[in-house]
Amino acid sequence: MKKVTMTLAAVIGCTMTIALLTFCCSDNAVVPDKSKDLAEYTVIYFVSNGLSEDHDFDDQIAAVQPLLSDNESVRFYCFNKYGRASEEFSGRYGDPGMVLEFELTSKTNLDSLRYTSVAGDSTLVLWNPAVLQGVLDRVVEKAPAKQYVLVIEGHGIGFAPDLDYPKDGPLWNTWKPRVWKAAPQASAPKPKMRGLLRDNYNGGPDMNMYDLSKAISTSKLGHLPLMMLNVCSMGDLESVTEIKDLVDYLIASPFAVSENPAPVTELVRALQQKKEIKAQVEQMFRLMREGWIREYKEDCGGWTANMALYNLSQLDDVIAQMKRLCDRLCEIYPNNMEAIHSATDKVYRYNNEPHYDSMDYARLLAELTGDAEIKDIYEKMAAAYDKVIVYETQYVENYPTLPRFSLGFSLFDNDYFVYAPTRGEWYFADCYEMCTFHKLTNWGRWLRMHEKTPTGNPCGQVERTPTSPFLTKKQKKIKISTGILYALTISLSLHLEK
Repeated sequence: MKKVTMTLAAVIGCTMTIALLTFCCSDNAVVPDKSKDLAEYTVIYFVSNGLSEDHDFDDQIAAVQPLLSDNESVRFYCFNKYGRASEEFSGRYGDPGMVLEFELTSKTNLDSLRYTSVAGDSTLVLWNPAVLQGVLDRVVEKAPAKQYVLVIEGHGIGFAPDLDYPKDGPLWNTWKPRVWKAAPQASAPKPKMRGLLRDNYNGGPDMNMYDLSKAISTSKLGHLPLMMLNVCSMGDLESVTEIKDLVDYLIASPFAVSENPAPVTELVRALQQKKEIKAQVEQMFRLMREGWIREYKEDCGGWTANMALYNLSQLDDVIAQMKRLCDRLCEIYPNNMEAIHSATDKVYRYNNEPHYDSMDYARLLAELTGDAEIKDIYEKMAAAYDKVIVYETQYVENYPTLPRFSLGFSLFDNDYFVYAPTRGEWYFADCYEMCTFHKLTNWGRWLRMHEKTPTGNPCGQVERTPTSPFLTKKQKKIKISTGILYALTISLSLHLEK
């Protein structure tokens, strides 16, 4: 499935001046002309699903269209690239590889989109920040509003050291494509993994958080009051830290997310209400719940799932505690290896990837080591998350859960972290230590020291092998057949219906 073939990210600045675009993070940022009769919001729906999930875009615009009779309230601007041709291709309004860009209104003829709204072909590569930047810039001209909300949808995997690196740096110059043996294009890189968004037609490289950050910061918007990452596994600290100064509020999940139109549809409906963003998203979560859990319940055997609204302006306090935790672990590790390794095997894992719950890790370390400083770190981290996590909704049935979920983080054994092969002439550690989260916390120092492979961890969704953080071929087939492969954060205990 789309997001469940495994699928986040998020964001807000340390200093949140306003919830409008009058906040400038870029020299190009546009201040809306309030003298004009502008819509309150324009939702920018940026999509790349592919294969059997190409119909998700078609289903979504069909679901949203009846809500758009009042363009004075919310406008809906679409960008979609269909996947490659195959017997699984399910697109209705375009051909394989076709790029559509248009404003959806109550009068849009969906069946004519392939003739009236083509904006590119299969050669367009989504990872290039100029593509998303161009869309954001055109929205300002073609569908202006007082505020803008960006929704990114497709296949993601959360932060992955094999994928998340700046494409304008030295590592990019040594990137080596993996070739499909039986692909329409002999030179197409194999889309084995994805960072934030996979280009299903071209296969790779993938859009990552560096690309997203660059696209937003160099666009005419420069900053967003709200963004939704409707892709799997984007609720991790490494991902959201990369955009925390560009987005005020982020909707995302550390779990694989289900493929149905309920979340985006209810987001549009909620934005039409004359409320502030937090109240709008609370309404969205409440009304989307029944449709949102359907895939988890019916197709995935009761996977645990969650979606949360994160206030990224408060994220720095969490980051500060993760830095303290890293420093303390490196200090006490030689004399506390057994207790720390026990925490490594008990910390909650979100999905298939090496993403674990950060607050659960701090709690276990405090409990198992008995260290007073780590206990203080855990208590301050819990208080910080109280400010970061504004609302959340969850589904819990047959899989393990937690009394409360936070954001994910990466955890490897040091041998894997330092020497795991990648798609270029570098190792995982080389990539990881370029991310902003590492630069703020020095977390890679702990990963270089930590000797234990996480094994047997409680997990809210599908299982992985204990020796590798990545799916086996058999597990990948299972995930694809269920239609859910994108990660959704796990949150419990804080029900939306307060």
